[in-house]
Amino acid sequence: VLCWTERTGTYMDKLYACDLNTLEAVTVATFENDTYGQSAPTAAGNVLMWAEDDPDRAPGDDRSSVIKTLDLTTGQVSTYAPGMYVHDPMTNGTDVIWSDSDHGENAALYFSKAGQEPVLIAENVLNYGISDKFFAYNCEGHIYVYFIEDGYEQIITPFKENALLAGVSSDKVIWYEM
Repeated sequence: VLCWTERTGTYMDKLYACDLNTLEAVTVATFENDTYGQSAPTAAGNVLMWAEDDPDRAPGDDRSSVIKTLDLTTGQVSTYAPGMYVHDPMTNGTDVIWSDSDHGENAALYFSKAGQEPVLIAENVLNYGISDKFFAYNCEGHIYVYFIEDGYEQIITPFKENALLAGVSSDKVIWYEM
């Protein structure tokens, strides 16, 4: 399954999913005149995940989000409400990481292990990525790895080096040495 968000009108974005075997595409979610159309979806472990407005947010709270998860095998949609703004949620199929900002300064990285309460991991986070056993993130020019099972965290780039996280894939972390 390939998933993407596409601008379909002046104020409209749509989240699509396409079965690459049948080439059948469906619209999963529609974002009308809101920032969630610029929040990247993610797919892993037979689930598709994205962020959208929390329909149950308190009056005057215009920055509360929910994380939607579509099970690609059953078609069932579930909702996780972390009680904060969510941008670019990423999953390994079970665990979730996300930013509380639209790629701005002071963006914080949050983590929820298997649907538990969110935990603040770091502030001033630029990029991040997740695999089955760990997630990596870029903070103040350094790359850190957080191991999901035991919460062990380690900087993996030399301290005097400036690095930019390029991605996470299975058991690999890829970065640019600046």
